Amino acid sequence: MTVDMFAEKASLVVQITTPNEFEAIKIEGIFDQHILRFAFKEQLSIDWHRETLP
Repeated sequence: MTVDMFAEKASLVVQITTPNEFEAIKIEGIFDQHILRFAFKEQLSIDWHRETLP
């Protein structure tokens, strides 16, 4: 698994590469919980977009 993060003007982009869809779902849940816990004072929205790599 790899995780790349970079900041845009009004967002944080996180690209996570996992070996399968099960791991992707698992990591999404973990990431959501941690980000929301540490940024509880902020108005956040998390949008997940999946794509399958060849």
